[in-house]
Amino acid sequence: MRQTKKIVKVMTETDLIICNKCGKHITPLKYHDTFLSVNKTWGYGSPHDGETHSFELCGDCYERLLEEFKVKI
Repeated sequence: MRQTKKIVKVMTETDLIICNKCGKHITPLKYHDTFLSVNKTWGYGSPHDGETHSFELCGDCYERLLEEFKVKI
């Protein structure tokens, strides 16, 4: 004999991304490749030791950031 139980799983999904630089709203399901997501955990000896910083940039802000690089990628 099997006894069963009902399991309800709660899932989350992102429905809006806001560019941290310009504030533009990005819908990720519609524009899945038009933004950059950065997640950095700082290590020992840095000014942010143990902190995690996360941010998103829209495609336009990312392109402007690249233009500022002294050494191009």
